[in-house]
Amino acid sequence: MSYLNLKLILILSFLILHTGACDKNEDPISIFMESAHFIVLTNTNHSNEVEIQEVLDRAEELYPNILEVLGEEREPINKITLRLEGDFVEQGPYFDPDGIHLFRYSQEENGYLALMTHELIHAFREEYYIEYDPWSWENYPFLDEGFAEYVAMMVDSTKNSFPWYGYDAYAVVGDMVLKENLIPFEILRERHHEINQPCHIQTYTQRALWMNYLDETYGRDTLLLLNYPETPTTAGFFENTLGASLVEVDSSWHSWVLEKYNSTPNAAQIADGFRNHTSWYEYCEY
Repeated sequence: MSYLNLKLILILSFLILHTGACDKNEDPISIFMESAHFIVLTNTNHSNEVEIQEVLDRAEELYPNILEVLGEEREPINKITLRLEGDFVEQGPYFDPDGIHLFRYSQEENGYLALMTHELIHAFREEYYIEYDPWSWENYPFLDEGFAEYVAMMVDSTKNSFPWYGYDAYAVVGDMVLKENLIPFEILRERHHEINQPCHIQTYTQRALWMNYLDETYGRDTLLLLNYPETPTTAGFFENTLGASLVEVDSSWHSWVLEKYNSTPNAAQIADGFRNHTSWYEYCEY
């Protein structure tokens, strides 16, 4: 064997061993990166510096857009922590006191960015959560999730994942009205924890457009008053804030969303596309 061939074999052996050292079966190396307003925590099994930088860049792009909706006075005190935790399997992203836990979706859905914007809205509200601890208030979880998705719709035009998958919102929900697939809002508010996840295509889309209706009908200031309440969110709270009962608001929303549907070009075809895209979903009946 020539010296040159032996040298090549040794080099190849080194490369094979070196590559194996990065295998996911080996102990991962923790990664910390940060930007002006965000911190990313992950490890070498779950991400890399290029992907992390993409997440940080997109989060920074969204930051001023979210503040524009919520108001400068609601800017987070601390940097928001983003935890990149690997490929999506069963657990979807969520926000808790440790930060935003993100999972990587398909490339079509933009990977770690798929549902980040929705969770950012929750994270921006952390100081409010701490001060008022509203989780036991009736109707509040309905408000919180609806507001997060509606603001995400407004600020992130690139969103191509759950719950809309890139389809027009008015076509999607208007079609639910026409096909009698709506869950009554009274049930959405009162039984949030029971039906939020099992009926997620309906719950997330309906709530977001309910917030959209309030924004258009009552104005941004009223929308923010409703979503940053300082007293329990009873039916009386809604009536005092909106000047109308929930029954009246829900009924008016129904007419409003049909008007939006009817003014959307090719709404029926868009809705069919959405139903084909989400054909795995079985609509909940109430």
